[in-house]
Order: sequence, then structure tokens, then C-alpha cells
Amino acid sequence: MDDFVFWGEPDAIADKLRAHREAGADHVTVQVIGVQPGRSAMPQWRLLAEALLPVSTM
Repeated sequence: MDDFVFWGEPDAIADKLRAHREAGADHVTVQVIGVQPGRSAMPQWRLLAEALLPVSTM
């Protein structure tokens, strides 16, 4: 299960997602879990996006 469910800090999750792609996955699905009912997962999505997306140097 640990090969398919990643948790931890955003950078660690991003590294695992990249490794999954480099190992041959042609797509991945990402879902934030553990958010309290009625609360938004947007803060977690933003942290993960910052870890996954390249930083603009402009």
C-alpha cells in the first residue's frame, strides 16, 4: 500500500509522485485526504502545487 498512498511533507509527496512517473506511470491521480468534513482542502492543494510545479524565474 505504501507504494500507492503517499503522505508526509509536500516535497516528499512530490518526490514520490515524480518517482512513480519516472518508473513508467503514464498518469497519476492525486487526492488530498484527512480534511475535516466541511473544511476546504485548498491549503493542502496549494502546498502540493508549490512542491510539484516549477518555479518561475521571471
